Amino acid sequence: LSFLGIPQLRGYTPGEEFTVFEVPTFQFGVTICWENIFPNLVRRFVKKGARFIVNITNEAWFGKTSTSYQFFAMSVFRAVENRVSVVRCANTGVSCFINPNGRIIGKVEHDNKDTFVKGYLTKKIPLSKEKTFYTVYGDIFANISIIITIMMFFLAVMKSKKTSIK
Repeated sequence: LSFLGIPQLRGYTPGEEFTVFEVPTFQFGVTICWENIFPNLVRRFVKKGARFIVNITNEAWFGKTSTSYQFFAMSVFRAVENRVSVVRCANTGVSCFINPNGRIIGKVEHDNKDTFVKGYLTKKIPLSKEKTFYTVYGDIFANISIIITIMMFFLAVMKSKKTSIK
């Protein structure tokens, strides 16, 4: 990322487990910074029982670029893929509440701006117990599609060689 003007990140060690936090009436998982761009990370929290995801992020690294909106958009995908609400708290990026259908149900804004603003927001979020195909099976559909595509490619190559020999 240093070619984008973002300093080289070093000294980070990945966690070894997916901790789902429990309070008396619900469970939730927490992703930090850009972890929300990885579908399988969020999926594993939900698979372990998280009913919503909290994403806390420091997007000041990226300044006033579109990067905050890209990370925000990824959070919408994570909500829809797993049918869970996502609570996003960003120091300079978009802080918001996303419902399990990917709809923004609340956003911290000031003067029609949603990045580099001060403020807070509280909101009731829907909690879903529904498990999506993706949550249960992960990337199996994509992997099967790749395998079929590769098989079709080799069949086409073999057929073309057979046709060119005649």
